[in-house]
Amino acid sequence: TEWQEANERAGAGESSESLERTLQQKGSILLDKGTLQVEPSFSWSHFSSNRINIQGFSILPVLVIGEISTETVRRDILINSYSFKYGLGDNLQTELKVPFRYQYDRVTATDDSGETTRNKMGLGDIEMGVSRQIAWEQGLIPDLVANITVKPPTGAEPYNNDIGLGTGHWSVRTSLIAAKASDPMVVFGSVSYTANLPRNNITNFGDIDPGDTFGWSVGTAIALSYKTAINFSFDHSITGKMLRNDNSVNGSFLNAANFKSGISWAIDDNKSLDFSVGIGLTNDSPDLTVEVRVPVTF
Repeated sequence: TEWQEANERAGAGESSESLERTLQQKGSILLDKGTLQVEPSFSWSHFSSNRINIQGFSILPVLVIGEISTETVRRDILINSYSFKYGLGDNLQTELKVPFRYQYDRVTATDDSGETTRNKMGLGDIEMGVSRQIAWEQGLIPDLVANITVKPPTGAEPYNNDIGLGTGHWSVRTSLIAAKASDPMVVFGSVSYTANLPRNNITNFGDIDPGDTFGWSVGTAIALSYKTAINFSFDHSITGKMLRNDNSVNGSFLNAANFKSGISWAIDDNKSLDFSVGIGLTNDSPDLTVEVRVPVTF
């Protein structure tokens, strides 16, 4: 691309290596044909809410269906994921992500009647996707990558369970990811639409349509050296109201926004370490998210 060629003309491509690692993680650069990347990651998210019903069930980490009661809930979600990316062609890449989740809830009644805890651990919803580059940076045109991801309900569903490790629904996400050079930094962004498919005749709940999600993000990555780059981003998603037996569920409309900052360090030619911190900007976002990724390329 233009930013890679500019760095090479500068003499060593010293800033392009650290930026490339960051953009691969963001999805705006694809792997070369025949290249495999394995990426173990670990994330911790903390949620807090003052109005939630422990007798209900959650479709998303902050969405609970049931009669709302006055309780204070502190929720911690730990996710250990293993992502596999493989370059099928110079402009085509396949992806697989396998998450393992642990959720711990601490519920305190506001009337001082006591505190209860609950937790659950297991497989989450697996994701499978394909990405293809459809445009290359030239003039005002950025690099463009199109992606489609399918997520089956492989995790324990939230229906008739105290804690759900998955959504209980199939979903299909389409996204468009862009990157544009402005040496010594790269500006990137994305738009996405997720269709969360409905289910009928769920025991004790009937027909559930969880609502679709629209999301977008924008950010920048700045090379500090050959090995190190920092990045900042803002992401925002909106999920429409859930329908239960064709009736909308009050409080199910979600508006989540986060600010993230991170650093990427190239350990060697094949491995890098990515660390990021996210801060929730709305009530539907996690209060704090910390994530560590270690992509290894073969």
